[in-house]
Amino acid sequence: MAKIFNESQNELLDVSLNGIITDVNGDIGTISIERMFITSININAQKEEITTLQLKFICFSTVDIIYSDDKSGNLEIHYGLTNFIFSGCAYSVEGGKSLLDKFDANVNNLNSSFFNP
Repeated sequence: MAKIFNESQNELLDVSLNGIITDVNGDIGTISIERMFITSININAQKEEITTLQLKFICFSTVDIIYSDDKSGNLEIHYGLTNFIFSGCAYSVEGGKSLLDKFDANVNNLNSSFFNP
């Protein structure tokens, strides 16, 4: 705290933040702010003991909050395209029939299949 008081009196103090947060539901995540500046410091004390310390910041980077309870796995997403004529590049099997109605794509190790309905 002494460093913050000494350095912030003459100029804005450039800081970063990395920590653990808990939301109102008790879920735990991480928070990371790469660059921010302390703009003000307010202290309340009683009998030479700090009871409240309030720091105000201005952020100059994104605030990343990550909850990692979700498990990785296969995900299937359905969506449609309009005004798109497509007869397929690869076969799928449905009801014992082979249909030329899809194409597969791999982008950044993410496999996707596109089907003609």
